[in-house]
Amino acid sequence: MRINDVLQASPLSVLAARFRGLSRQLAAGEITREQLEARMAESRRTLGFPVDGEREAC
Repeated sequence: MRINDVLQASPLSVLAARFRGLSRQLAAGEITREQLEARMAESRRTLGFPVDGEREAC
């Protein structure tokens, strides 16, 4: 995904692209499942999505 595409994309499509990239890394053995989950949680926080087990900010 190019930078201009990211800047114009919705947060959900950015999150989906991030997940696809991390899934490829997991399949290639470059990261562990725990690393994938931690990175996805950080991406969700950064993009303003709630993270499992955490309360949404009021």
